[in-house]
Amino acid sequence: MTTAGGVGSAGNPNEPGLSKLTAMETTLSACSGAAITTLFVTPFDVVKTRLQVNNQGPECSCCSSERQSSALLRIVRHEGVRSLWSGLQPTLLMQVPGTVLYFTAYEAARDAVAARSPQSLQDYAPLVAGGGARLITSTVVSPLELMRTRMQAEQALLRQGMLGGAVALVRREGVGALWKGLAPTLWRDVPFSMVYWLGYENLKRRFKASDPDGQLATSSAFLSGGLAGAVAAFLTTPLDVLKTRRQVESGGGGGGSIEMAGGR
Repeated sequence: MTTAGGVGSAGNPNEPGLSKLTAMETTLSACSGAAITTLFVTPFDVVKTRLQVNNQGPECSCCSSERQSSALLRIVRHEGVRSLWSGLQPTLLMQVPGTVLYFTAYEAARDAVAARSPQSLQDYAPLVAGGGARLITSTVVSPLELMRTRMQAEQALLRQGMLGGAVALVRREGVGALWKGLAPTLWRDVPFSMVYWLGYENLKRRFKASDPDGQLATSSAFLSGGLAGAVAAFLTTPLDVLKTRRQVESGGGGGGSIEMAGGR
């Protein structure tokens, strides 16, 4: 499952009860899974970004569904089907190092915290480890996250490409602009990761305890990841909106609104 931060998983491939993988197998499985997931969910991410940037205020769930369908059709009609995969390049580029760094940092931090904590606090090791791993990873891939968001929100950047857009941004706003929106990104990603891993690890233990052999089935691992991710996403979506709007704000005091293709 892709997290709010763009790098995620339905579970840890090294979980006890699942087949033990080597470090290379873990890396390849995590990266290939992230790449496949990215290809599948990018169109939905593009629509989400456009809606967040062009939000018109509170609305009922029915109106929200209509807006999502309308936005999808409008993008295809005025920009072409390929525009639904806007920002795919920076997304894929940040998935490989981001995934490896994220899981490596999480597992190391989880084990270290658990080993140094009293028995009563060991269950909360995923909370600390998840937040720390996401803090490091989000900071490292922030420039790629920024370009992904801008390419999804601004059609003009598709013609410039990721590198051209990044160079233009640095010339216009300075190198620091590549980390624009990092603060709200961390406010979104760190809590998401903390809630996700705490929920996932606890659900995993419950599933293992209910199994006669004390094993964690693959289906249970995916269900645990899906439930934990849904709760974490629900709680952090307001912060995701803030992050998106901050990253697409125009430099030089320009307005932050990006018009949806075709207008209204």
